[in-house]
Amino acid sequence: MDAGVRQNIFDQIHQIYLTDLPFITLFSSTDIFIVHKGTHNYQISPIEGGTSNIWQWWCDGGKC
Repeated sequence: MDAGVRQNIFDQIHQIYLTDLPFITLFSSTDIFIVHKGTHNYQISPIEGGTSNIWQWWCDGGKC
């Protein structure tokens, strides 16, 4: 129940993770892109980001 004791235990566990449990991150979460309603042909590139095919977009009424 003592927060100080719990923090100390957490710090010890964290130190074990850093020194005795090496790991390589092979996955990272995807980026989140938001476009206005009425935007068409928007495609996300797995390499570049949110503007990989910007020349192919079109929007309702000419405004995105």
